[in-house]
Amino acid sequence: MRAIFTNLSTSCLDNICCYITAKILADTVEVPQNVKKAISPNNQYRGNWIAAILKELTQLQMRQTYEIVKRQSLPRGRRPITGKMVLAVKRLPDGTIAKFKARYVAHGFRQSEGFDYYKTFAPVVATTTVRMILAHAMYHDHDLFQLDVAGAFLLSDVDADIWMDPTKVIRDLMNQTKGPNISDDECLRLKKGLYGLKQSAMLWHKDFDKGMKSLGFKCHQTADLCAYSRTTHNGKCIIIVAVHVDDCVISCTKGYNLANQFRDEISKKFELSSYGPLDYLLGVRCETITGPTGKYLSTNQTGDIEALMRRFHKDILASTKSPATPLSK
Repeated sequence: MRAIFTNLSTSCLDNICCYITAKILADTVEVPQNVKKAISPNNQYRGNWIAAILKELTQLQMRQTYEIVKRQSLPRGRRPITGKMVLAVKRLPDGTIAKFKARYVAHGFRQSEGFDYYKTFAPVVATTTVRMILAHAMYHDHDLFQLDVAGAFLLSDVDADIWMDPTKVIRDLMNQTKGPNISDDECLRLKKGLYGLKQSAMLWHKDFDKGMKSLGFKCHQTADLCAYSRTTHNGKCIIIVAVHVDDCVISCTKGYNLANQFRDEISKKFELSSYGPLDYLLGVRCETITGPTGKYLSTNQTGDIEALMRRFHKDILASTKSPATPLSK
């Protein structure tokens, strides 16, 4: 990077920064804090947010995440917890908008230990493990892939009796879907894990671990609870899978179609939302580059930098002198 910008003048650098800032701000979307603001007629992205919310509510119904029950059926002394629709704008590695996303999240902080949940521990792959897998793949010229499980937490059955009370806005939106209507004297009894519940991550990890072991993978518990491996072709080939919640990075021996085989196997157990060569992992953009001394992996976090610029664009646009600009007297 230093060698590239050595011969550029200060004015040229300023122009580059202004161009990048203008490009980012032109693509800025303010994420509403709640559903009322999202569906307000004054919101220019109202249609996008409504479509994303209805898609989320329809997915919850199709996956049979809950059942509608009367409030009177709740045990004496038990009160339903509340929830919130969390909105976000998903972007591609280059920063462009991919989709508007909504997720109905339970207020897990309202759960009571011993009643709504028991155990909560859920491991994730260590950063050191991911680095080791990537370095191992580069050294042995392995293929790198990634996959994402769609609605992972919604696949596991809850291990406690949990009731939820949607707000009036969410009730009205629920009644716009093809599922059964919910009245004011009714609430939801959860059947599947929901995002935000204290035990959802633990339940999902148990199901994923069980599914991986049923496919012949071994978990290296002494090293990492979220790293799996399997050898094939009389030990000539190996496939390594590391999972961080619902994101997986896959390293496998080249030339044996192991990645596609694994994709077909895992898709029979869990629904996949994305699959392909590794290009974006846990906020880090990855790019395989072939140089004169061999193949290596280039990583950067341009997306995070641009997200910060979008978030604090007012401060960025403020008229200030940078160290590269001569200070005026």
